[in-house]
Amino acid sequence: MSDIGIMDDTFFYEVWGVIALVGAAIALIERYLLGRHLFWILLVVAALGGAVTTWASPFTFSGDDYYMIGIIVAAAASLMLAGYLVAALATGAYLHFKKRGNA
Repeated sequence: MSDIGIMDDTFFYEVWGVIALVGAAIALIERYLLGRHLFWILLVVAALGGAVTTWASPFTFSGDDYYMIGIIVAAAASLMLAGYLVAALATGAYLHFKKRGNA
């Protein structure tokens, strides 16, 4: 295995890790600015939209389909939603224990 292959794998994981961190950052910023979490609705709609796009546009080798775009949108929205949910739950737990005086 060459060094380039290892670098490509690392870069792949870093990109998806950044997407999850962006979801977490959006949750924290949204909680600070709005006081509640609403962006998750858009992430769920994007994930479902990507899945529907993948299903509705079958894969062709000619490239005039939206199959891969649907997969990327669904995967990115789902991973961002995962980061968002982790941050939202952590923020909610922190505020709960802070209100009780345990934090």
